[in-house]
Amino acid sequence: MTFPQAASTVGGTRLCTADELVAFRDASTAANRDDLWIAFVDVGHGDAIWIRTPGQRDGSAHEILIDTGDDGTISGIDGASSLIDLMTDFEFPPGSTIDLLLVSNADFDHYGGALRLLEGADAYRVLDYADPGLELEDKPTYRRLLAAARALEASGQLRVSRPARTALPPLLGSLGDGRVRFDVLSADETSPTVNNSSVVLRVEYAGVRVLLTGDAENATLDGLAADPTRDLRAQVLKVAHHGSADSSSAAFLAKVFPSTSASEKFAVISAGGRAALPAESTLGRLYDAVGLDRVYRTDRGDAGKPLSATPGDDHVLLRVTADGQLNLCYVAPDAK
Repeated sequence: MTFPQAASTVGGTRLCTADELVAFRDASTAANRDDLWIAFVDVGHGDAIWIRTPGQRDGSAHEILIDTGDDGTISGIDGASSLIDLMTDFEFPPGSTIDLLLVSNADFDHYGGALRLLEGADAYRVLDYADPGLELEDKPTYRRLLAAARALEASGQLRVSRPARTALPPLLGSLGDGRVRFDVLSADETSPTVNNSSVVLRVEYAGVRVLLTGDAENATLDGLAADPTRDLRAQVLKVAHHGSADSSSAAFLAKVFPSTSASEKFAVISAGGRAALPAESTLGRLYDAVGLDRVYRTDRGDAGKPLSATPGDDHVLLRVTADGQLNLCYVAPDAK
């Protein structure tokens, strides 16, 4: 793999340096990892998040996938190939161990590629599978995914953890070397809608918080914001539901990014050329909350492309060092 040799600015946001990309690649083989890495993978319209925790290789350092994008069989958007290509480019190819594969909700643009990662030529060695636990008899593709996970569990290769609301807290507590904290803020297996069943997860390391919201809509997010016992503050928000109009309300954003906070603030939108996503109203609220140059989007290079061509060119890489330094950057398309 070759890397660009210098950072540059595109639309007020930063491209990753060669040193950052090499450090991310070397996390695959390093005996010890000190940084938390989160890659918001450009899977076109969909979500896929790759988390690499600090710790010792083959011990307390862990690899977590939250969502996988689509595999193209229904929408024609093969984001799963983009995900697998990125992991392979950074020396984490099929056959490598994924400690947890978490499907945040049962929409195809989140789970469509998961079956490919569990079986076949592109399969990884997945140790745990989790999802909100919503029972969906009318989604045969989702039922096939669950059947494959349960077959692997029956053969002793994988553990199925459902529902996420109760299964995830102890499971996530066993990952990492004690320096990374995971908090499950929401996951509802009784939700009347798939979107609001989403796992809402906060990751914290070295004083930096990253809030991951799946497809949760305002019904869920505003409920979290209205709860006086919840501290939603974060430096980085993965914007819910691809930046839809029914997400990231002003009330919610005020709790995530309070005006009294002096911390750096960033938002990441995982989207891919779908009409009205992200919504202009949501973008306006985000720009007000974090600033125009602090909104990273996996669809920034997608204008004029067919949906099938949108994955792969706008991955967003987040790094938190052991002393709490936070950096976000784009992985350039030629960084392969």
